[in-house]
Amino acid sequence: MVISGLNGALVGVRRSVPVGYPPPRLEPTYGYRVRVTSIIDFTRVSARAPVEARLRLINPRRRDRVEFDGQSLPLAANFSAPLLSYSHLNELWLGFIT
Repeated sequence: MVISGLNGALVGVRRSVPVGYPPPRLEPTYGYRVRVTSIIDFTRVSARAPVEARLRLINPRRRDRVEFDGQSLPLAANFSAPLLSYSHLNELWLGFIT
């Protein structure tokens, strides 16, 4: 399912253990792929100061709108992107993660 909106829909990787440690049993080696929505906030303290950018990653299941220029706008989300990011799917593994 794809929801149109503001910002970018991405695929993130969530690991339950730090890099270099073996994953728990039945967890994928490189972590779980999850859907995220990216927001970039730009700020400038003064006219002479450089523009600062901050990247935020948001779980679209927890938040579906964002305030922008005094308006509440919908966030973009692609809930099928994590599954589609795999080159091939193993039906048994797909059953475990769903």
